[in-house]
Amino acid sequence: MPDGQWGDVVDLMPQVMMVVDGTGRVVQANAAALRVLGDGLETAELGFLDFVAPPDRQKAAAAWRAPFTRRLGWQVRLDTPAAQAVFSFDCTPLALRDGGSGLAMIGRQVTGCLPPLGR
Repeated sequence: MPDGQWGDVVDLMPQVMMVVDGTGRVVQANAAALRVLGDGLETAELGFLDFVAPPDRQKAAAAWRAPFTRRLGWQVRLDTPAAQAVFSFDCTPLALRDGGSGLAMIGRQVTGCLPPLGR
């Protein structure tokens, strides 16, 4: 989903990289995020919270309360189409092109995959 030359570079990164807007909707994601989170990420139907495992949803929802803050090593369990795993994210607030605010999220898997939970 990234565009231009920098988009090509971002797509080569093995880390999950996303830009999430103030409502929790993923507005940009790299190839690694698409591999981990699946096809639903490319549609406007699903937001980041839709991929968070139920036990971690309240914690994840709190991340979208203004004002956004920088977080390093923020761990959240993602329930992906393939499996469930814990990811550690570094999150940085940023201004979006539409004038809103959001979070740049760079994550890496820190646990092995577990059987997926139901949505």
